[in-house]
Amino acid sequence: MASTSKEKEVSSLPKEDGSQHDDAMQEDPESYKAVEVWDIDFILEKLRHTECSLLLERTFDSNTLLHVAAILGHDQTVEAILSIQQCQELLTAKNSSGDLPLHVAANAGHLPIVVKLLNRSFQHFKAQNSDAAIAEHSAMVDFVVMSHQYYELLMAKNSNGDLPLHVAANAGHFSIVRHLVNLSDEYHREFLRVQKSNGDHLLHLAANAGLSSIVQHFIMLSHQYQELLMVQNSNGDLPLHLAANTGHLSIVQHLVKSCHQRQEHLMVQNSNGDRPLHVAANAGHLSIVQHLVKFSYRCQELLTPKNSGDNIPLPYPPVDANAGYQPSVDLSDQKLQDRYTSKLLRVENEEGNTPLHLALIKKYEEEDSNLKTNYHEVAKFLIEKDPDACTDLNEANKDPLDLAIKAQDKELQQLMSNHLGFSEALAWGDAEMQKERNNSNMPELERVPQKSKDKVESMDPELYKAVKSKDIDFIKTQDPEHSALSDKTPELNSILHLAAASSDDDHQFVQAILEIQLLQKLVTEKNSKGDLPLHVAANAGNMKIVELLVKWSNGQLQDHSTCGPQWEKNMEGNTPLHLALIKKFQEGRNLALKAKYNEVTRFLVKNGPEVSVYYPNKERKSPLYLAAEAGDEELVKLMIDTVPLLPYGKSIIHAAIYYLMTITNLPYGKSVVHAAIKGSFTARKIDILSTVLTKLPHLIKEQVDTKMTPLSYASSIGYCDGVRYLFRESPDCAYKSDEDGFFPIHIASKKGHVKVVEFFLKQYPDMSELLNREGQNILHVAALSGKAKMVAYMLKRNELEMLINGKDKKGNTPLHLASMVKHPVVVSNLTWDKRVNLSSLNILNMTAYDVTLEFRDIFAFREQLTWLALRYVGARRAPKSVRRKKPQSSKLKKSDILNEYKDLANTLVVVATLVITVTFAAAFTMPGGYNGSGGVATFLEKHMFHLFAICNSIAMYSAITVVVALIWAQQRDLGLFDSAFRFAVPMLGVTLTMVSMAFMASNYLVLRNLHWLAYLVLIIGSFFILALSILFFPLCLPSSPQNLIARYIIYFPFYLVVKASWSDADDWKEE
Repeated sequence: MASTSKEKEVSSLPKEDGSQHDDAMQEDPESYKAVEVWDIDFILEKLRHTECSLLLERTFDSNTLLHVAAILGHDQTVEAILSIQQCQELLTAKNSSGDLPLHVAANAGHLPIVVKLLNRSFQHFKAQNSDAAIAEHSAMVDFVVMSHQYYELLMAKNSNGDLPLHVAANAGHFSIVRHLVNLSDEYHREFLRVQKSNGDHLLHLAANAGLSSIVQHFIMLSHQYQELLMVQNSNGDLPLHLAANTGHLSIVQHLVKSCHQRQEHLMVQNSNGDRPLHVAANAGHLSIVQHLVKFSYRCQELLTPKNSGDNIPLPYPPVDANAGYQPSVDLSDQKLQDRYTSKLLRVENEEGNTPLHLALIKKYEEEDSNLKTNYHEVAKFLIEKDPDACTDLNEANKDPLDLAIKAQDKELQQLMSNHLGFSEALAWGDAEMQKERNNSNMPELERVPQKSKDKVESMDPELYKAVKSKDIDFIKTQDPEHSALSDKTPELNSILHLAAASSDDDHQFVQAILEIQLLQKLVTEKNSKGDLPLHVAANAGNMKIVELLVKWSNGQLQDHSTCGPQWEKNMEGNTPLHLALIKKFQEGRNLALKAKYNEVTRFLVKNGPEVSVYYPNKERKSPLYLAAEAGDEELVKLMIDTVPLLPYGKSIIHAAIYYLMTITNLPYGKSVVHAAIKGSFTARKIDILSTVLTKLPHLIKEQVDTKMTPLSYASSIGYCDGVRYLFRESPDCAYKSDEDGFFPIHIASKKGHVKVVEFFLKQYPDMSELLNREGQNILHVAALSGKAKMVAYMLKRNELEMLINGKDKKGNTPLHLASMVKHPVVVSNLTWDKRVNLSSLNILNMTAYDVTLEFRDIFAFREQLTWLALRYVGARRAPKSVRRKKPQSSKLKKSDILNEYKDLANTLVVVATLVITVTFAAAFTMPGGYNGSGGVATFLEKHMFHLFAICNSIAMYSAITVVVALIWAQQRDLGLFDSAFRFAVPMLGVTLTMVSMAFMASNYLVLRNLHWLAYLVLIIGSFFILALSILFFPLCLPSSPQNLIARYIIYFPFYLVVKASWSDADDWKEE
């Protein structure tokens, strides 16, 4: 019998690895061929006469006859096979992919066969499904009355973890899926909630494949399956994310409308931090973006400040799922709509991208012109909907305008440019903390746009003069509706800003302005710096004007629950209280001005206590932080005492402290306690620190994001009194390390605070054994940081002797580390201690001298001094047998090194040549000239002339020798250059010394008759010749003299050079 196409399909069933078998039949090929050609009589006859051996016969893919019949859609064959009692076990037989016949029938889309398979299940099936992997994969349910065995069959999974329902949905067989979903209410529907291995359940599959009918059916049963709308898969995607990504608008509409938690629904993030709106914008689906924006109004309360953690939804009244969308606010006001919408449009994913960023990025990356057009339209819609989003920066520090320029989209560039003139001030406003307040859902004060670049504001000159001179009569005679009273200066200052800037106590002029009803709105208008008139008044320290503005501002705000002007921030993130505090602490010794600002700050604290602790500026400093930092104990007490209680008895101070200790870029250790420590240290009194910790005792053990405790911070700034206080209050903090493994004693050692280290060792001597994550003790840390005084202190303490040659995890001793980072003073201190082992090896088999040579740069003075410090005490290299080889990469730098050497040699040649020129000329122009025509020098018999002639000759010939030696150094050989350089430098030192002595002698000869001047010349010359000798002396001596006295002689000039050119404070300042 010739093979048909179906025969090929069966006989070529794929193996598990994807390959195919040449022969798909083993024991009974006639039976399989009978199935292929629907030979029912043959099959029945075969089944009646076989002794169940057919049940055991399979293809190489473990497919039974029932699998093959189900794949081919031969329902009569399936009926014939299932009519035999012995064949019932085939219902639970799996092939190599873990598929039951039910799975393969569902995958092939044969609904009648699925129904037959389910209806033919027997009681013994239940006994077979103890295996957890029973297949629940092909959706085939008819209108028959189902038993529990059907439920267990439907719950069976194949090797991929798919139920029959999933298989049918993946294959797009809607009729099978519909039958499964339409199971009678009398029986279980838990299989609808079962998720695949990747977390997808049926609704995910339907949303991704665009199966609108299945989604609609779920919507009809939303009261039963509401939770499925909020289930996320392994990528964090909701069904809404998948539908938004694939562009199925009708499904998006159904999902959004039916969810009872619409606000949470739109704000759910996937693993990339993308909301559904991000996904739709990234995919370029304009209609879906528009629809999601429409439903965003009620989601605005969900947003929390950037990097603030979890979204916390506010309570809402219950929503009727069948009633459609019911807005909780009156959206008739278009401005209110736009403000609510912008909350969703400007939310960022983990990379800091808003939906607008994503649309522009995809437009730039996409090559298909049609898709570029789609992304263009999405971006255009988002810009028009919220122009302020044009100034948002992502994590790459790019705003949408930058991306539009990169994408070369001139239309979008023009569109953004048109909007930026009036939205930039708002865009850079710091609204994060405003959202965290209890009234974050209330309208904000009106913001005045930043001045346009195309049009500069100007105030009427007569009005400006009247304001400056406080001419009340002029203001009262003006008609508010038709005069220039609303004019602004180029910096967008109104007349109220100018009046509030007055530093005297006269507030009558401001009162007169505010009594004009049409000008009362000026109270809530900002200038180009984001300052309200209240900011200006607080900065000027005028108490009466501040009181007046607060009073009128609260009256201007009809909704008394709305936050007042004392909560508002300018472009620097400063509230009026910030400005008053900054000015107060800047005044220095002017007690009168300090008193004025103190009065203003106390008033603002009492009228807006939350601002004190809950509103950091862009430098991340709250008013409480500023007060603690400045050491103002009285003001700190006032701020803490006046903070009201939040619900459940929690003080707002706790929330503020938590915020301050978790946000990034806070100075001084990122804690109010750390600010208090600095304030106490600056003011030289412990009261401010005691005040904060008395009110907030739990903070003494708090570790901020660098894991630094208050004790660690006090140790880092060397505040010994603070260390004693904190140690007394919480001794166990001395054994708490920061994120780098540094304990407080390590930090003090690193900073060079000897008294703090001494205190710790006195209290707990065993703290000397504490190690950081690199296995380094306190002497390691001091040596690595270049703290020579700290190293000297430790070397003097006999109980710390075990630290001297201690090794870290890399085998480095303190001497290794000091040599590695080139601290010559520290190296010098260590090498002259007899207990230091100069031959100690690290894990790379390198001594400290090896380390110096490894990292040595002969052109750097620090490296040279460190090398000399080791050389003069006889430090040796490791034996060649254990010394590690230099890395191959070092050879690659040979040409660069030779070029540097050549430049250095050329410089020395120039100097030597100049000396030759000068000394040669001096030989023929003798001091005093010649005696007669015989050419004999006039001063030939004078001793100083003899000195001149000898020194000049030595200088001449030594300079010539230097030039010749350096000519050899030009041969591009590192060894030859090193030898030539070692010879030339000392010779050049001799040359310069001799030239100096010759000059001194010649001056003395011509000035000898004026004794005081001649002797002064000798003294000056002798002093500088001595200095020159000291500088050159270390370079001219042997590398490691054996005699101890010789070492001391060599070391003395070296030590003078080091001390003259270096200091402990200069040694390697902390980054």
